[in-house]
Amino acid sequence: MVPIDRILADPAFNGVYRLQPGTAVPPGVARLDAAALPDKDALLAALGACLALPDYYGANWDALEECLGEPSLGGVCLLIEGADRLDADALDVLLDIWRLAASQAAQEGRGMALLLSGSRRADLPLAG
Repeated sequence: MVPIDRILADPAFNGVYRLQPGTAVPPGVARLDAAALPDKDALLAALGACLALPDYYGANWDALEECLGEPSLGGVCLLIEGADRLDADALDVLLDIWRLAASQAAQEGRGMALLLSGSRRADLPLAG
């Protein structure tokens, strides 16, 4: 398990993590509630608003990939609560895009982490 403070402080730990139940997430971490995101379009719109993506963000997967790779975005940490409620295909695409952007951000010295609470995905490292 990777301590959450380490994930937030060190770009070497950029990536996607399952959040250990009961873990306190520091204030200032952007949050989305998956219960309010019934489909891909709602997820993409919410990501744009929550992360304050640039005006040219087109609320599609290509635009998300481009915007997350933008150095001017700075460091980003997002918590999606109830992540297992998201459309499985949309979540898979989001994870692929986030991992790619997080890798690029690490090379630039920017932090980028996606924390999923309420996820049972065993393929993700645990944060706590």
